[in-house]
Amino acid sequence: MNTHDMLAKGLLATFVGSNAVMNVTRGTVHLTGTETTVGDAAYIDQWLVKRTGAGQEIAVKGGDAVVRSYAGGIVPDATLSELGITGAQVIATLKSMLQTLGDKTRLTRTVMPVTDGDWTYAYRVTDTYPEVSLVLGVETIAYKGTIVFIHAILLADVV
Repeated sequence: MNTHDMLAKGLLATFVGSNAVMNVTRGTVHLTGTETTVGDAAYIDQWLVKRTGAGQEIAVKGGDAVVRSYAGGIVPDATLSELGITGAQVIATLKSMLQTLGDKTRLTRTVMPVTDGDWTYAYRVTDTYPEVSLVLGVETIAYKGTIVFIHAILLADVV
């Protein structure tokens, strides 16, 4: 298993597969987080979020490491109300799509839109900078064609 595999497995084991979150303090900032290990590989995810927010995942295996940062969130409650949905439904859809796609998303390749009823998930790689091992992407969820969730994703191998 490489560090990119560990990002996918860690996300599925924690955010998608468990609600076992912990309080984390980085300096004087209080965050929420999860962590897991698989063999000699370790994964942590720490975030600060309300309706919008940001976080950072780190996977380490031996001397290799990768960081995935994300920022964005759910559109305002008024927009959700107009559509007749809730933030909880948006997050449930996100978890379902991540479970379905596994290691095919939030990494180095674009995921063509995946539709499940009225919901559509997409992850688009917007830029790559191989000289510094950096991938930028945008993850979206739409409900009946209206975007209700957006994450900017930054993926960087630590080399």
